[in-house]
Amino acid sequence: IGRPQGLKSLTLSGPLLSTARWIADNDDYIRALSPEAQDALARSGGRGADHDPKVAMAVAEYNRRHLCRADPWPDFLEQAMSGTNATVYNTMWGPTEFICTGTLQRYDCTSRLSHIQAPALVICGQYDESAPSSCHEFSKLIPDAQLAVIPGASHLPFIERPDPFMVILRTFLKECE
Repeated sequence: IGRPQGLKSLTLSGPLLSTARWIADNDDYIRALSPEAQDALARSGGRGADHDPKVAMAVAEYNRRHLCRADPWPDFLEQAMSGTNATVYNTMWGPTEFICTGTLQRYDCTSRLSHIQAPALVICGQYDESAPSSCHEFSKLIPDAQLAVIPGASHLPFIERPDPFMVILRTFLKECE
């Protein structure tokens, strides 16, 4: 970290900077799901959605709230999601979004954020998996950072609310020129 030669700015969109914080935030989100979804996830034992249709429905409910709120999802997003490499995802994260058992299980770079020496934009959606409260705390750890939360969006604000996302991003980049 620091400021590599040529780096003018840094943009962190819906960042995973601490797995423990991500899981804690998503535990809060799970408690706000329907009782049926909560029950399915509690009974799943950390198994993925392909093992139980009720878990698949719970994951779909979660995704509609915190991954992408567009309805319907754009075709390119559906294609991208269906083309996800499960082996890589499971190795890095695990079989379910809600419990990390992979190589990212102990990931936490928050102690290094204070070393970033470039202007930074931390941007997320109002309902983002990378919770706005966490993004706010992360932005405070970076010496020259600003936070932007896109109203009505979740983890993919550049898809859900592209106009406000691009205005914020362009304004930040212009300030950094």
